[in-house]
Amino acid sequence: MILTDFIVFEGIDGAGTSTQLNLISQKLGETVWVTAEPTDSPIGRLIREFLKGKFSLTENTVTRLFAADREEHIYGENGIISHLKLGKKVFSDRYFFSTFAYQSSPIMKEQNRTFPYPQHLFFFDIKPEISLSRIQSRDEKEIYEKEEILTRTYEKYLDAIMEGRKEEPDMNVHVIDATLPIDEVNEKILGILF
Repeated sequence: MILTDFIVFEGIDGAGTSTQLNLISQKLGETVWVTAEPTDSPIGRLIREFLKGKFSLTENTVTRLFAADREEHIYGENGIISHLKLGKKVFSDRYFFSTFAYQSSPIMKEQNRTFPYPQHLFFFDIKPEISLSRIQSRDEKEIYEKEEILTRTYEKYLDAIMEGRKEEPDMNVHVIDATLPIDEVNEKILGILF
């Protein structure tokens, strides 16, 4: 199932998805709702603490937490569907494609199989060594921000997107060169959507 007017930005850490979402929010204002996964819910905050390396969890626990956070993100009281019903376009920084790219739990498909697909998926294509140079200045690093992990994640992203295209051929997939200047990337995205 496709959620019309639901747009997802995906890419490895440092690809520029957050920067683009901030620009879109500034330019389009109240006609859009910009969100992210993990969310700011209690479950999402717990996931963020895990990603910062504050404690360890099994792969299956992490997968279940992401799925629970996603369930509320989509169907919850102030979730994606509620904003779509208000006539807004919803942009999300990450969705279940990230789960498939970053994790390796055997229960990933089972936990995510009922979630709807976005109408548009933008994959921000950037090589891990370039993305790492972008995130060097961050105060806090996350557990996945290492070149060997990002290289593996990049490949798994490509697999997840191909799999998604097979399972939902009506999803529009756009590959964006994330090394282009910020304004040029923004123009390309807006040119596709509007």
